[in-house]
Amino acid sequence: MTATLEPIFGNGIALNSWAFAFFFAAAVLIYYVLPRRVRPYELVGASLVFFMLAGNGWQFLPYIIGAAALAYGCSMGIQHLRARRIDSPNQHSDGRGHLRGYCAALLALYIILVFGMFMLFRCSSFFFSTVKGIGELFTINVAGGKLNLVAPLGLGYWTLSSISYVTDVYRGVTPAEHNPFKLLLFMSFFPQMTCGPITHMNWVREQLFAGQRFSYKNLRFGVQRMLWGYFKKMVVADRVSLYITTVYQAPNDHPGFYLAVAILLFGIQIYCDFSGCIDIALGAAEVFGIKLPEDFKSPFFSKTFQDFWHHWHITLSLWMKEYIFYPVLKSKLLQSIRKSLKKHAGKAVSKKVPTYIAMLCTWFMVGFWHCGMWVGGSWKYILCAGIFPCIVMILGDLFDPLFQKISKALHFKTESGGFQLFRYLRTIFLVYASNWWIFNASSLHNAVQIFKALFSNFNPWILVDNSSLFKCGLTQQDFGLIFVCVALIFAVEIIHHNGYHIREWIAAQPIVLRWVIYYAGLFAVIIFGIYGPGFDASTFIYKG
Repeated sequence: MTATLEPIFGNGIALNSWAFAFFFAAAVLIYYVLPRRVRPYELVGASLVFFMLAGNGWQFLPYIIGAAALAYGCSMGIQHLRARRIDSPNQHSDGRGHLRGYCAALLALYIILVFGMFMLFRCSSFFFSTVKGIGELFTINVAGGKLNLVAPLGLGYWTLSSISYVTDVYRGVTPAEHNPFKLLLFMSFFPQMTCGPITHMNWVREQLFAGQRFSYKNLRFGVQRMLWGYFKKMVVADRVSLYITTVYQAPNDHPGFYLAVAILLFGIQIYCDFSGCIDIALGAAEVFGIKLPEDFKSPFFSKTFQDFWHHWHITLSLWMKEYIFYPVLKSKLLQSIRKSLKKHAGKAVSKKVPTYIAMLCTWFMVGFWHCGMWVGGSWKYILCAGIFPCIVMILGDLFDPLFQKISKALHFKTESGGFQLFRYLRTIFLVYASNWWIFNASSLHNAVQIFKALFSNFNPWILVDNSSLFKCGLTQQDFGLIFVCVALIFAVEIIHHNGYHIREWIAAQPIVLRWVIYYAGLFAVIIFGIYGPGFDASTFIYKG
């Protein structure tokens, strides 16, 4: 079976629904009609309404409002205590130490409570399954059942954003926000509620709270970005999912190249689904005059495995590096290990081992976060989204000197176009091999079944017999449309990768050509978007 991608939050409005289109249009209209000083508060109201409509009703409001109130209290308390430390330079060191301890206690309180809420709602089933599995190994029957809790909308995203805010106040990187409504807006801004991106207060403070002036350019460019996102999500991602679901549900009935095609298509699905949702979110925010950070920057043109993950879900990578990797690497324990290794094993080892330990901790948390993003999260996500990619990176770093020696010995022209193409293909292969083929399996057991079925039958003729592939949820016309759409997306990626901007080019064209392009995009989504049986507008792979 495929991984459970059904919405955790019910069937409320989602970014790719007509209900959202009407809601969004009304929110934009009201925003620009109101005086500028009132506009941020309109966004607060609109975000809370969206939170209720998309997240199973008003009963979930106390969670995000309570988290925002707690963040407000802790951040204001930390700033007050920091000010006392700074204003009292002659205070006894014990007193200053106590003040710093109080600040750390407030930070720890917030992290424990809000991350505890994340674990309760998102990871309780995972913990129960793990304990039950351990019990079965020792023939111990673990009584009890799973907690079928419904999580607040966007919990995985505003948990990380709010932790970064309180931590930055503790570090003195950003001042505490004195207006609780503005802090609530930072945590609940509705375009990014469903799939991110994960923001930091310093990135969006001035934009969110300013009350932006109306700009036709922002309106035009924002709607274009949204339309491009809808195209990727509804025309491509939702279409290829029909084939993938059919094959993954019965891997033994679709061995060999059936599964190979499904695995290949899943890379297209997850990219078009996730980046499409991000395009919708960034475009919607841009209509309000707010520029949210990019989450994808041509990841398929990455020459190394590590570089790929620097260009995929960028805001999550930055968050993990800033709040997990560096604190772990600079911890007293790892500094002690570094000093010991430097004394007994040399400088090179003393640098690499602590770095690898910090990487493992960081990627474990990446996998754990992914584990909490789906119903029935399992160790599958911790392995394929965390541990496996980390191991590939560590091995790549360890063997890089050997690879360089081999390249020199064999006189590879490393700057040639052919070698660069090899590096691109090698990176994509490693991503598929360490992550994606497992990611869409329903469990580790199912992943093993898929792996066995993949090599159980050598049947390449299904690619050319004009019938076999087309019995798995998609017609020959569907495959042709997917090919054309993926080629278009790939062409746009090449253009962006080379520093050109499609929207600026469209804006420079004659008005007739511009509107032909607009209508072509709109009708492509309406005509070719997937709305048939099984369609669920609220289903996004990375829904928070």
